[in-house]
Amino acid sequence: MLEDKKYTAKLKCIFCQSEMFELPCEGYQPEEGEMIRCSNCGRLNDFSSIKNLEINNTVEQIKEDAKQEIKKLLKKSGFKFK
Repeated sequence: MLEDKKYTAKLKCIFCQSEMFELPCEGYQPEEGEMIRCSNCGRLNDFSSIKNLEINNTVEQIKEDAKQEIKKLLKKSGFKFK
């Protein structure tokens, strides 16, 4: 069921999709608009942009999972789709 699923949003480099970034120390939280460097390709990413992109992707995944769960429940109840 949907409530059993856990969703995690992981920041990814826009250029190479790596999840590793160079940060000054462990636990460091970049500020909105700050540029962070990818540890893999070395390119700079805007923290706000990659954070918002990942949030939007996660929300879309939740919507799709909810849609599929509703279809499954309706099918079980005998509802016919056209």
